[in-house]
Formats: sequence, structure tokens, C-alpha cells
Amino acid sequence: MPEKFIRPNICVIALDETHYWQLPAEYKPYIQRIEGVYWFNRNLAVHLAEFTPSYELHFIEIRPVFGEEFSDARYEEKQTFELVNEEGVVRKLSADWIMDEIDNFLISNNNYESVEYVHIHQIEKMIKDWQEAATQWVFHEYGDLHSEMPDEEYRAYIDSPDFDRELEDYFAQGYDI
Repeated sequence: MPEKFIRPNICVIALDETHYWQLPAEYKPYIQRIEGVYWFNRNLAVHLAEFTPSYELHFIEIRPVFGEEFSDARYEEKQTFELVNEEGVVRKLSADWIMDEIDNFLISNNNYESVEYVHIHQIEKMIKDWQEAATQWVFHEYGDLHSEMPDEEYRAYIDSPDFDRELEDYFAQGYDI
């Protein structure tokens, strides 16, 4: 009997990873949280020397979530804000300049592994909690990216380097979470 082929269910999730970061004091008033954004196949369970299955999360990017200081009205007015470092030096910068500076700090200090493993029950609980709270979406289910392909052709495709390249290009264009 041939094994059953299960098509991937591609999802993107943003996990709060603020506790991993040692932010300079001058950035703290402006950042609500820092999220690691990952894609994963919701139909793939991985067992890592244990009975509890995990999702294999592939890193996309790190992103800051800014607080009320950068509301649309203030950002559009190009209001200046003060950054005060540990030595008490004050710099007056626009919101977009501060946002760029924080982005650059996060990118240059990024020590993320390309793949992380998180127990499925933890991710599913987060998804359920977010859906019930109806808060800002930090999860999106894309599903099958090529549902029109026949199974055998699709199976060969997802095992090829083309699939990885397409996912990288797809997420580089942006994602809706």
C-alpha cells in the first residue's frame, strides 16, 4: 500500500522574544515587544529524542513592535523624540530615524538559529489564545502554496531547492500578520 502524501500547511507565526534581548536603555521607552517571525508546516510533527512532537520553525526575521509613542498621528507629524542613553546624552530624532536605528540594532545583534523546534501543544495553545483574545494577529495560515499541482509532481517539488527559494522569495515580499 503506498504511503499517504500529506500536503504542507504553511503558516507564519510571530513569537514574543523580548526577554532574549538586552536593549540599550534609550530604546526601551519606544519598544513594546520584540518578535521573532517564523514559517512552519502545520502538518509536520518532528520528534527530537522525545515522545512530544514539535513544529520545525524556520526563521524569517526579527521585528520590533513599537509602542504608542509612534502612533500614526505622531509619526506623520515627524515629531522629534528624545533618546537618552546610559551616560545621560540626549539626542533629538524623528520617529522614523529612531525606528530605523532600532531595526539596525536588532539586525546587527541577531543571533537567531535558522531553525527552532517548539512543542506543538505550546504553539497550538498560543494560536487558540490569540484567536480567543481577538488581539493583534501574530499568526497566519497560508495553507498549500501550490494546490493545483498533482501529488507526485508536488512531492518532487517540495524536496527540491526550488521550494526553499520560493518560500524565501514569498516571505521576502511581505506577509500578512
